[in-house]
Amino acid sequence: MRSANRCLITATWFLILATGGAPSRAQEEVRRQLLGDRFVDGSFGFSIRPFAQAKINQHKVRDELDGYQLVEFVHLTRPWVLVVALDRTNRSMRAAESVDMLRAFWAKRFDTGVETEKRAERQIAARPGAVWHGRYREISGDWSIFEAVVQIDAREFFRISFKVPRTDEDTAAAMFAIMVDSFEMVRSEVSSEILDGALQRGQELLARIPSIRLAERLDADAYMLMRRGGQDVGTAHIRECAETRNGKNGVRVSERGWMFFPNGTYHYIRNDYFVSEDLMSGMFEMRVRVVTPATEDRPITVMDHVERGIRENDKLILSYTELMGDSSLTNDVLEVTGTYVPMALQRMLPRIVPLDEPELYAFSSYSSTRKGAVLRTLRVLGPIGPTAGGSDRIAYKVEDSEGMIPPASELFLDERGFVFKVIAGGDTVLRTTPAEIERLFGRRIRQAREELTRLGLEVED
Repeated sequence: MRSANRCLITATWFLILATGGAPSRAQEEVRRQLLGDRFVDGSFGFSIRPFAQAKINQHKVRDELDGYQLVEFVHLTRPWVLVVALDRTNRSMRAAESVDMLRAFWAKRFDTGVETEKRAERQIAARPGAVWHGRYREISGDWSIFEAVVQIDAREFFRISFKVPRTDEDTAAAMFAIMVDSFEMVRSEVSSEILDGALQRGQELLARIPSIRLAERLDADAYMLMRRGGQDVGTAHIRECAETRNGKNGVRVSERGWMFFPNGTYHYIRNDYFVSEDLMSGMFEMRVRVVTPATEDRPITVMDHVERGIRENDKLILSYTELMGDSSLTNDVLEVTGTYVPMALQRMLPRIVPLDEPELYAFSSYSSTRKGAVLRTLRVLGPIGPTAGGSDRIAYKVEDSEGMIPPASELFLDERGFVFKVIAGGDTVLRTTPAEIERLFGRRIRQAREELTRLGLEVED
């Protein structure tokens, strides 16, 4: 957790803490008015329903409690922060003991101490758990903190923390009780065993790749068309080639794309990736340029988002802009394991797995959204019939998702493992031709290029 940065009666809160009983009519009103949509984390296997009007930050960072913040919800108009974190201890302990450690931490954290209002043990998501509520004072004012601990195993816990101004305490108490009740473990022991097997298969597959010549599996030149809501909105040109970088043979993947929106805004996407044949070194640089047209009272605006990574053995060295348009870069270092699939390799995986053999593979991979590692699964479904257009060639289907949690992206491939169609939520990506791209977007791409050139901005092919 980052130090996180009217009225329902307290008796109701205490009753739920003690018994986990059914929500009252007042709480149902809170649920209806103030709670948002369910958030699902497929990598760490939990879901929760946070408050409405929340900005979601999925950066995985080590927090001041030496745990890992998995997700942070920041209210857009109120000083409310909800965090779900993963804590690991160096010895076995019960959930209630873990809560006592949290109380001791916060009491030490603030010179004024923490006044503990309530503490109770209870089941959360059918697991042993405990909750507590405290008050403290700091320079910014008087605050209330609500925390729950959900036991995963003897040394691992989910921690749910909710910090609000003390003036919002009564509303927050009822909301926290409902949010804790909404918390679910979306991965059972059976599914965990399935994932463990999939991770083993993924690691074995990656270990075989150095003996495979990646340069012989290239999809050298691909033009893709994106459709959203039935409308053609963008295009990408993807090229793969053999390359030697820093004395290591490997594969380079480059993507250049454009997306156009009804309000005149457009995006220029420039991504480059490299992976060595032994998978132990590589890089990526992802850049998105957002151009918003001028209006009567506002000039044209151009904002960039940049993200870079360099892989050296078991380290991934990162630098990225936190927000679109930032000029400064944030630096970080991640440790990677034998299950890590480099970004340059992700697109090539369907050309490496046996497409005729239905199977589930799992890998760890870098997530631009989380700025950290996530668990990705690749489910090979095998042949599904002929490719489109009356061809006799066989089509294959693969599903890609975070964990095993829906929604999954559906990849449709030919017998070489070349993608000809992707369905991801409401978006569809289709393999197409340069002539079709010219027909649909040629004029708009030329206009965008000319505009960026006039602004003194580089546009690479």
